[in-house]
Amino acid sequence: MRLAIDTSGVDQALVVLDGRRQLAADDWVRDRADPPVLVRLDAVVRRAGGKPDDLEAVVAARGPGSFTGLRVGLSLAAGLAYARHIPLYVGEPADPRPPRHRRPGHRGTARRGPSRSLCLAGRGARPTPASG
Repeated sequence: MRLAIDTSGVDQALVVLDGRRQLAADDWVRDRADPPVLVRLDAVVRRAGGKPDDLEAVVAARGPGSFTGLRVGLSLAAGLAYARHIPLYVGEPADPRPPRHRRPGHRGTARRGPSRSLCLAGRGARPTPASG
């Protein structure tokens, strides 16, 4: 199982994949009253039928995006990869355009979860291994 994390903007997502097949996803619009991302991560991995120990790779959005949002997603991804000794990849965020550049009436992304490049990272879709 791979975990894709996109906390780069207001529209955020966690997706668990097995190969190219989406097993579970959670996407939301960021709000201060939201549960912590770790709670969401545990829930989405369990909905996929696994546990965090089952992750084989982690993919995170590299930006552009809000500093705090990027810091949360990249820190979570790096911590999981380091603790589990699994690969960490970075990819394009779900929608890199700032909200003022989205089409009028846009209230979120039509797709559910991170972008295709995030979901396919680690499968030959131009993943960028994180250095460190």
